[in-house]
Amino acid sequence: MNMNIRVVIPVACLAITLLCGCSMTKSAQTPTETGQFFSVSLPPALAGKTIKRGGISNTDTLNQKQVYAIDVKNDDVLEVSGWAFDDSTRSVSEMVFIELVRVESDGRNYAKYYAAASRVERADVAAGFKEPAYMKAGYNLKAGIKSVPPGEYEINVIQVVDGNPLLAPTGKRMNKTN
Repeated sequence: MNMNIRVVIPVACLAITLLCGCSMTKSAQTPTETGQFFSVSLPPALAGKTIKRGGISNTDTLNQKQVYAIDVKNDDVLEVSGWAFDDSTRSVSEMVFIELVRVESDGRNYAKYYAAASRVERADVAAGFKEPAYMKAGYNLKAGIKSVPPGEYEINVIQVVDGNPLLAPTGKRMNKTN
């Protein structure tokens, strides 16, 4: 009798899961290749700190295109590539984040969304600014945007230099549709 219960309960759970159209191996969001998503949660490296304008950045591509604005859908990912450094200390921080800020004319404060980018080498930046320390100034991000509501967003770069977050607007925008 105990053997039947041990078999029946897991089989019943599996049957219910399959009948509901659910999957035991997939989450509500399909992860990107990096498993990263934009989040409304402030990254720990930024929490409790004043984010000031500063540093220099450039966003080369959005979703591998050299554009100033891009339209994305709910199931898409946002890819952002470029470079960033702190010109006042002539250094490159280890941490860099991409911030999405809703563009609204009604004056309301909307949530901001964050994702951590990875640093990559950019010999062209080091050579162009004649500063070897800028070799690791590149950044790449590929993150899901399901948690981001539809609307138009400014894209900013935030670097953490000596524990201090520096924000550099990119002048680029993302328009998320449903």
